[in-house]
Amino acid sequence: MTSALATVPCSACGRALSLETEGLAWCSCGKASRVWRFRPVREAARPPAPVLAGTPCAYHAGNAASTTCLRCGSFVCNLCATPVGGSTYCTACFERLHASGELRELRVRIPRPQSWALALSLIAMVPYVALVAAPIVVWLGVRAIRNRHETTAREDGLFAYLAIAGLLTTLGLVLTGILLFELVTGPGGRP
Repeated sequence: MTSALATVPCSACGRALSLETEGLAWCSCGKASRVWRFRPVREAARPPAPVLAGTPCAYHAGNAASTTCLRCGSFVCNLCATPVGGSTYCTACFERLHASGELRELRVRIPRPQSWALALSLIAMVPYVALVAAPIVVWLGVRAIRNRHETTAREDGLFAYLAIAGLLTTLGLVLTGILLFELVTGPGGRP
């Protein structure tokens, strides 16, 4: 066992508790936390560490632990275990990761925004629809470029999709402009 001191958050207030020995750790808020030392699982690809029979949950001492938290390694029971995208977190780690936006699985995303931009640009070819569709196509294109590290892994041709979407939307805007010009000036360009 190493001599380095480990720190864990208090389950009540979140302050860091310094652990010098196994057992109880007291926080300045008055909450006692039962703590065991172990090596936490660091990689998402590895399965959770096996839980020994009778190991209590870090948050519910009366419940037997069923798994470990992927982030901090705490033993957690079925009440505390929060499964997200194939990984399991304790409630404290889940709250921290969710609040900081680190859990990609929980982010609201538009799947394949470049495909939606292309589909909407085809609809923008209808006269006057381009006036409403063009800003949405631009917004979807910006989303696709910002998330290109995620989308290019699944699908090639991101910029080809966006270039075609831009050309079709521009063509729809030009057609709408011509029709509006004809409507305002009359046939033949005379008012």
